[in-house]
Amino acid sequence: MDLDVVDLERFTIDLPFREVPARNMHRELPDFTFFEIFRVSLKGGAVGTGEALHFYYPWGETTDEAVERVMGRNAHEVMWDDSIGYGLQMALFDAVGKTLEVPVHALLGEKVRDRAKLSWWAIDMPAEDWASECREALELGYRDFKAKGRPWQDVYAQLDALHEIVPDDFNIDMDFNSTLLDPEHAIPILQRLEKTYGNLVIWEGPIDGIEENRQLQQAVELPIVHHADSLGTQILDDCCDGYVLGGGASEVLQKGIVLAAFDKPFWLQMAGSDITAAFSMHFAAVQSHANWPAVNTHQLYARNLLATPIEVSGGTAAIPDGPGLGVEIDEDALAELRISEPYEGFDPPRMIEVAWPNGAKFYYSTGNQLWRDAQAGNMPCFIANVKTAVVADDGSARWRDLHERALAAPVREGDANA
Repeated sequence: MDLDVVDLERFTIDLPFREVPARNMHRELPDFTFFEIFRVSLKGGAVGTGEALHFYYPWGETTDEAVERVMGRNAHEVMWDDSIGYGLQMALFDAVGKTLEVPVHALLGEKVRDRAKLSWWAIDMPAEDWASECREALELGYRDFKAKGRPWQDVYAQLDALHEIVPDDFNIDMDFNSTLLDPEHAIPILQRLEKTYGNLVIWEGPIDGIEENRQLQQAVELPIVHHADSLGTQILDDCCDGYVLGGGASEVLQKGIVLAAFDKPFWLQMAGSDITAAFSMHFAAVQSHANWPAVNTHQLYARNLLATPIEVSGGTAAIPDGPGLGVEIDEDALAELRISEPYEGFDPPRMIEVAWPNGAKFYYSTGNQLWRDAQAGNMPCFIANVKTAVVADDGSARWRDLHERALAAPVREGDANA
């Protein structure tokens, strides 16, 4: 009876970005600062906390219907239901662990490690901003950096800048999100990067297609990694060397067992603040093949939501062993960052300019539009001296005209391939 859910509070906070992420995330993910916070109260008195990015619901938004299904139920019975939403599920695990006086990882399985590897995440940025992020990462004890390789940025200048400042034991995972298009484009670019930059350790999502990725495996030296989606087909086709694993608690544990059976390494990717990072570390504690550094994005933010920040040393952090999540929430931070409800989304007007070295310029109204144009092969594939920036609204007729046209379709001034 002590595990029965008797109350549930939900509210939204706006967690500001740090300066460097702020000027880059605005282009593509301006709403990555809004979190829904969940506080679950059980009959025995325990209160659990969870969170989910309002924008980023890869594992299911918590609907009013899901809340109704949870209220009055035994939390231990419903916490494994991924369909209730990630933030609510996290809060239930926290509350159950506190009630039973055990850490979340004890609810998940047998502990196999005491420290979890953590990676620093950054969206694509100008070279000087990537360098700034890596300096920050190094100072805070990180040794791994997940970078976004994009054809609208100069990847060679970016990696040149990092090569000058990072030590030999600092690893870079380059995530392309299928923007290398096909083997014909991908192979010479990846081979050039492997030959030039020794800190690169993983190619993530370079291109789509089973046979296409097999061609890459034969042509490049670094492991190729994809998200663990249709896992049975992916493993049987053996078209990559490891995986990115995210999802609700049940999905992550089940897929982790399958990957271990096939001896496939993976990293956990659960986006959020340091609350989510703490939750993620409990999964790393019990999953034998979570051997690569987890990606949690909490380094983006100017404030911690934990009273004691996660301390990273040599690229790893101690996995919490206290009851529930094993961390103390900064209640003052939650109170200060709380915003009025209802949250209705945040998508400010913006215009993105991609300037090509020959003088051609392309304009886009959203980051998603930019992505889709690149993945469709409508721009040069990873050439030097390309620059991308958000063009501020200066009140001019030209800005309004370009933005109006870009809302309908990408605007191209000149031929980037000429």
